[in-house]
Amino acid sequence: SQDIVSVLAPISGMELFTRLDSAQYKAACWIIFDDPRSVSVSDASLVQRYLLALFYYENSGIEWLVNDDKIKFLSESKECEWIGVECNESDAVVKLNMSNMQIKGNLLRELSNLRSLEYIDLARNKLDGTIPSEFSQLSKLKGLQMSYNSLDGTIPEELFWLFGLEY
Repeated sequence: SQDIVSVLAPISGMELFTRLDSAQYKAACWIIFDDPRSVSVSDASLVQRYLLALFYYENSGIEWLVNDDKIKFLSESKECEWIGVECNESDAVVKLNMSNMQIKGNLLRELSNLRSLEYIDLARNKLDGTIPSEFSQLSKLKGLQMSYNSLDGTIPEELFWLFGLEY
């Protein structure tokens, strides 16, 4: 478990890992103690599985509007099979299509570590706060749909440098 923490802590910062009430702490604990897949430090899916668990904990995943026939987050399934998550042939997350699911909370800067992301659709939810400037690190991003949320502030200037961004 110490090896897993040494991989995940730099993503969110050690300070958040030590706060028992933080989503980062909860996501790391789920990976280490409760994840039915028991991913190891050498597992290529470790980081993206953590990031998706972090998204779940930060954004009140227990309250998301999900059909019962869909594979829910934090299940034993590969994260590529979770509702709203699509992956490429290498099992890297390329799309988050989670519109109209009653997702609330802030957008996490850590999502910028999903380097293969091409599309993010979080429209028609209850997100607030701002779009993290770190999203500019998503060099493959083609679509970013955030309409009908309660986001404030301006669109980070750095996003305009993503030349593949279409919408």
